[in-house]
Amino acid sequence: MRKLSSKKQGLALASAVLAKLAEDEPVRQELPGGGRLRFDRRLPFVCVYRRRGKESDIETEQLLTAETACLIVPAEARTARECLSLLHTLIESLSNHFGSFLVVEIWEEPRARPGSENGAAEGLKFEIVVAEHRAARATIESLSKWLGAIRILHGRTQVSISRRDAPCPPGAKPVVTRAESRQWDTMSLGLAIRSTNRGKDGRAKLRNLRTIRRGLNVALRHAFFTFAHQRTNAQPTHYVLGRQSIVKAVLEVDHQLAAIGRSFDLLLQATPVNAESAWRDFRRERFEKPPIFYYRPLALDPLLLKRQLYAIPVERVEDPTLSYLFRQKQDELDRQITLLSDVDTPRFLHESMQIYGGVSDLLLSQAKELLHRVPTRSGEEVVRGQLSAVEFARRAERELAYYRKQCRNFAATVSVREDMYSGMMVSADQLLIGGRTRIPERRAEALLQHEVGTHLVTRYNGRQQPFQQLEVGLAGYDGLQEGLAVLAEFLVG
Repeated sequence: MRKLSSKKQGLALASAVLAKLAEDEPVRQELPGGGRLRFDRRLPFVCVYRRRGKESDIETEQLLTAETACLIVPAEARTARECLSLLHTLIESLSNHFGSFLVVEIWEEPRARPGSENGAAEGLKFEIVVAEHRAARATIESLSKWLGAIRILHGRTQVSISRRDAPCPPGAKPVVTRAESRQWDTMSLGLAIRSTNRGKDGRAKLRNLRTIRRGLNVALRHAFFTFAHQRTNAQPTHYVLGRQSIVKAVLEVDHQLAAIGRSFDLLLQATPVNAESAWRDFRRERFEKPPIFYYRPLALDPLLLKRQLYAIPVERVEDPTLSYLFRQKQDELDRQITLLSDVDTPRFLHESMQIYGGVSDLLLSQAKELLHRVPTRSGEEVVRGQLSAVEFARRAERELAYYRKQCRNFAATVSVREDMYSGMMVSADQLLIGGRTRIPERRAEALLQHEVGTHLVTRYNGRQQPFQQLEVGLAGYDGLQEGLAVLAEFLVG
């Protein structure tokens, strides 16, 4: 009775999974014995990892969690058979739909002792195992090419191709037998991984693990793209056959990082409130004594903010691209919080260069050439036709009204600030203009498109997207933003 009940449950689960895939809905199914099935949508391929009891390698298993279609098979024999039975049902159905199907099984080969000479020389090794009776040549070549492109720290990558009776780990039975492969028009590949670039405890170095994970993900996507085009009726337009659904962990990490990014304004915090009087004092001292600046007090504790920042579980994000973007943003926020706490100290300059970079020799020479070539203007030309801060603010309001006619919830505002001597900046949804600012008439339109048409509109557009990082800005986005803003100035003459 138990076997009959288990069989019925397996059929019911298979039917439920197939029904979801028929609608191109994502499947994230926990299986008996700790197995897991993941399909982002209906796809003509799957990656498989079979646990081996105490020998199971959690690091190799983690490499698969980034894939759009994967099956983790538990080590216990009965539950493993149930998982593979479910997989066979899916393969038969998906192969009928697409015209063919690809199974890639991944495992880790036994490795040399950490620190041995041979191990140190080998670094990272991939062996693509091909069944003797069937092979998808172009798919194998694509996989081999992109695996070879992976670069790890202090090691080199080797890729080899071998033929065996069955593309599976030594001592294991194939996921799909030769008869099933012919019946379902299914291709099978094996991918054996051996990484000897490890620490003294035998575990892969974290940096290398992330690199391998990203590289393997790219290599498999290229291979799947090639297979889909050559062997199936699916014709993807790009090799990025990545996830299209967003899981809860991704949204949580995204929202938490964005909340910390919104909690402070580095540009405003680093702008002195006494620029005018500091300049007068500096000039009075004949430019020989450094001016004394005063800054806005911090409204938050940098230590507590960093504690919140590193409590965000970025490691839970399985997709390697999103994980990379989130880690980059986490690192940038960490450096910005440090910079925030070191305003008006000698450390500020070097810390700011860590975030924004320095000035290259080429850029410096180009700047000097511009100063040499562009003619200076007379004092009369500078004074004539200038707008005050209030007059420019009125023009900015008219520009904002233009956008509100198109989007009612465009909530940006303009504010003239007396605690800013001159100049302007965008802070969140506000255009801040220094009270003593004077804008040449001929520059007004260009500056409006710089500050409003680029910075404020970009932030509004980003807010309409599912990912809040597109509102607050990805790590290192400042250069792109300013480049777009200068382009906008050029386009309006």
